Amino acid sequence: MPDDQVTASPNQSVQSATPVELTNSTTEGPPGTSDTGIDNVTRLIEAHQSTLNNSIYEEQMEWDQVAAVSSQGIDFVPISLTSTNGANVSRTKIASEGVVNEYWVTENSTAGKTTTDYLGTQSANYDYHNRPLSFQDAGSETVHDWLNTSTYDFTGTITRSNGTLYEFWADGLRGDTTPIEDAHARVLIDQEGVIHEAVVTRIYSQGNETVTARLAYAVRRTGTTPPTRPDWVTAELPHLDASVIGNGTVIALEHTGGTNVSTATISTYFPDGPQPETEIETFERGETLYLYRTEADPDRVLVSENEAPAVNDSFIPVGEDQVFVSVFKWPAAFSEGNGSLHIELEPSNR
Repeated sequence: MPDDQVTASPNQSVQSATPVELTNSTTEGPPGTSDTGIDNVTRLIEAHQSTLNNSIYEEQMEWDQVAAVSSQGIDFVPISLTSTNGANVSRTKIASEGVVNEYWVTENSTAGKTTTDYLGTQSANYDYHNRPLSFQDAGSETVHDWLNTSTYDFTGTITRSNGTLYEFWADGLRGDTTPIEDAHARVLIDQEGVIHEAVVTRIYSQGNETVTARLAYAVRRTGTTPPTRPDWVTAELPHLDASVIGNGTVIALEHTGGTNVSTATISTYFPDGPQPETEIETFERGETLYLYRTEADPDRVLVSENEAPAVNDSFIPVGEDQVFVSVFKWPAAFSEGNGSLHIELEPSNR
């Protein structure tokens, strides 16, 4: 595989490895390995992810996910993942059976887009959260599951322009892996523990059926260029954040960027139980809405625009910690208009 490409193919050609001996796994070979093979898959995956976290890299992976197991057999769902990751930012695309999920994650927020293709018609819905929902470990966790099925032989090294890669082949199953009855795998790892390629085939036996599932994984470091933010992150979604002020009685909801809001419904999940809904209009970038309740009508949320209310003893506490904000935008077909916008506020009182 050329070093400027990421490919993941179960049918790729195999370059012969040069036999060598790993005399000391802590200094000579990748973490979690020795001259007998891969001894500790968990340690290897930890080294793989921690090393990648300090670089800008791209992952590609395709695999067959078990969807259902019954006495009649096993059903699989094919899934593909492409992810570009940098310091405190990642762009991920996960596709399966007509549904494509895209995520843009920063150190402070997550934006998502789900595109569905049904009978030739595409529709998209969007979501935004004022916290990072990381997908950076998704590839590593899946690879860990697949590699941990087998035991491995170390078969030698391969030299590429990016250095030396250590080659391991599966030579058996690790314990009771029912309904997996056999597995074949080839793994290429550098000295730091980064898994450059992994191709795994599993043979499942269930009832009278024998089926094959495959995983193909590849990663490369891409230098110094971080992933690019998709246009839809700002073109389709408002970016909102919130905090608690007024001695813990008022939620300050800030519009920090993205699209302006024409109409939206706000659902607030208070720690003491009420979940009232509030309709708002014309919430624009740079503005702040102040939401609060009073003892006179605890089931109603009052809203003050751009001016914090004067707090008094009738205000009901909403919490003293952070406020989780989630924004959901659905297609116009679901809302008989230009699209429905729903905002959820969840004050945390941990």
